[in-house]
Amino acid sequence: MLNLIKRIFGPKPKDKALNPLEALFAEAMRDPGKRGGFYAALLEADLYVGGSFRGPGEADLQFYDVDGEKVLPVFSDVGRLQRVLGPQAAWLKFKGRDILQTLRDRKPLVLNPFSEFGREFDEAELAEILEKY
Repeated sequence: MLNLIKRIFGPKPKDKALNPLEALFAEAMRDPGKRGGFYAALLEADLYVGGSFRGPGEADLQFYDVDGEKVLPVFSDVGRLQRVLGPQAAWLKFKGRDILQTLRDRKPLVLNPFSEFGREFDEAELAEILEKY
């Protein structure tokens, strides 16, 4: 997979962790042995996506088309979402497990684009996280 974060949102600015999930992300990047803790926390965390509700149990999520591939930016903080998508962007909050199950085997997810606390996950990684954690 090409580096979608760079292709969509450009270089990452220097940043500080805004919440415990981002602190775990930083630890997991320094020490691969801590990735399981990050993945487990990711599934339980509140995550934010651009979009709106259509009705009970139905949402329109804001995907981006990158060379014909649909990508969903997901954020661990509303402020991060607003910096990337704009201060007036409509957004929805989901538990990590719910948004990962929604995307499972279908679309890549980009966590915290344009941040040092972000990376892309392909469909296989999403499925593995859901199965193991």
